[in-house]
Amino acid sequence: PVSQPGSITIDLEPFTARALYIPFGLLSLPDYVEELLDLVVDSDLNAVVVDVKGDSARIAWDSPNQIAKDADAYFPGLMDLQDFIQKCRERDIYIIARIVAFKDDTAAAAHPEWAVKTKDGQIYKDYSEQRWLDAYRQEARDYIVDLSLEVAQMGFDEIQYDYIRFPTEGKLNWRVYAQEDTTENRSRAINEFLAQAYEALKPTPVFVSADIFGLNVWVKMPGDNNVGQRLEELAENLDYISPMVYPSTFWTGNLGFSNPSLYPYEVVYRSMLVAQERTDCLIRPWLQHYSSPGVTYGPLEFMKERKGAEDANSAGWIFWNSRGRYQTEVFYTEKMQEYADVLARSIAQEEAAWNAD
Repeated sequence: PVSQPGSITIDLEPFTARALYIPFGLLSLPDYVEELLDLVVDSDLNAVVVDVKGDSARIAWDSPNQIAKDADAYFPGLMDLQDFIQKCRERDIYIIARIVAFKDDTAAAAHPEWAVKTKDGQIYKDYSEQRWLDAYRQEARDYIVDLSLEVAQMGFDEIQYDYIRFPTEGKLNWRVYAQEDTTENRSRAINEFLAQAYEALKPTPVFVSADIFGLNVWVKMPGDNNVGQRLEELAENLDYISPMVYPSTFWTGNLGFSNPSLYPYEVVYRSMLVAQERTDCLIRPWLQHYSSPGVTYGPLEFMKERKGAEDANSAGWIFWNSRGRYQTEVFYTEKMQEYADVLARSIAQEEAAWNAD
């Protein structure tokens, strides 16, 4: 029994994750992975996002989960995740495990009764021929949460959900789900999943985050952009929200720009301000580390994205490159300083264009 009540004041040092992305396939190249981890140590970076359940729904560990076994989800021959975690721990790197949720070709193939259907009774496939799990189905939610618990127990610092949404490709009214597909139903399904996952992961040390479309930052309630993502509601069961504010994914006319790809600073900066006005949840954006169609991105454009996030006081940032290949200048303060003058002039031009529109 506690006989003498007391209190302890503990000062915690704020932590802001500055991360790069390690795609699933690179786990087959341990030497290159170590090069990326060394880059994190040598630069302004302090975190990595690594695929543990990738876009093809294959998983990077030999899970005992029966559904995963039925789906043949494990992809052998990759770097052992415990070894990966140990290498990160030795370098004091914050480790985020990316889990692709409802886009799951393997589980949907093994359990077609859980899959999104089409009106002619077929299994829905997106443009890359991938099947999707029906987010209304509790069995599908349980499977994702069960895998998440396994990942959390490995020792990752954070679990990040991607594709926590409904599919977008093809005709909206051609897809068939376990429930009527309405804005309210979609949003409720996604929020129920996140609430279930957050509660299940609460006893573990991991933080929980999720990726959303960058445009959804600008879609006001009660809209969900047809995917079930409404910022204020998602925030109730997340520690971080990561909008994918890639300038190349904004359409002609978005934010008042005929070609948003030409305005990497303004797209990121303005999106962060809007997101932070809508929720108190920490916002940590994904930034593109690749060129846009018709617009070549290099160190200057990447630095403008980074500065846009930092000027808006975001809770860090993550750079995405699907191949895990990076132009490293953007990760060094001293390199940013070398670009300071041209960076300032270029940002001023973007701001002038924003104000003009």
